[in-house]
Amino acid sequence: MPASLLQHPFMSQSALAETDSESMVQAMLTFELGLAEVQEARGAVPAGASRQMRDILAAHAFDVEAIAAGIASGGNAAIPFVKQGRAALPDELKRYFHQGATSQDVVDSALMLLLKPRLAALDLLLVRCRIAAITLMEAHAGTAMVGRTLMQQALPITFGVKVAHWAIGLEQARRRLAGVELPVQFGGAVGVHSGWEVHGVDPMTPLVVGNGVKRDLERVCSLCPHKTRCARVLADGPEPEACDFCPNAGTLEALGSH
Repeated sequence: MPASLLQHPFMSQSALAETDSESMVQAMLTFELGLAEVQEARGAVPAGASRQMRDILAAHAFDVEAIAAGIASGGNAAIPFVKQGRAALPDELKRYFHQGATSQDVVDSALMLLLKPRLAALDLLLVRCRIAAITLMEAHAGTAMVGRTLMQQALPITFGVKVAHWAIGLEQARRRLAGVELPVQFGGAVGVHSGWEVHGVDPMTPLVVGNGVKRDLERVCSLCPHKTRCARVLADGPEPEACDFCPNAGTLEALGSH
């Protein structure tokens, strides 16, 4: 994927360095190797195959320019990337690379992996802004200024109070970002998990990619025939047994253990 599709002029230098074309290729590789490890653990890939793929492909120099040029024919970067990855593997391993996945799974999951360190960087920036705001608030605790309502002058306030509201907003935003879970996309060719069990991935099991557990609940639950009933029951604050009809109960239980 060309870097111009991932970067913009207001990104920091570190962000620009971590969202270039090479980084996208490495993120796609991380997804593919993570998928192979999960499948090997469930018996759909021969023992040791995922490690062999990792050793070979980690040392392989992907042709980034060729991948970018190949986007035009297939509409995404995953197709030429997978083609190059399979070409670098011995015949006995080719079939296990990208097994059960589709192009959107690769691209979307790779973008989430690129986004993860950016959220961490935003967290640090928000902490710095909050600290600066608190310092400014304390310095102007007694500095009077005009208060406004509907843009009209109203009762006086202090500048310290105004800055305090900024600090609260910054911390609220930081906490919301800290709670964001970046999901892995793994729906298969038609987006309904067809053949997951055949390829060794139980749709009720979280898929581990990179350093954390990624979650694909949104797609699973959006297809569930009990979605409306589930929303109604959850709104009433159910006991665990109240959701015994849920076909995704195993996923929820597994996620609760992480």
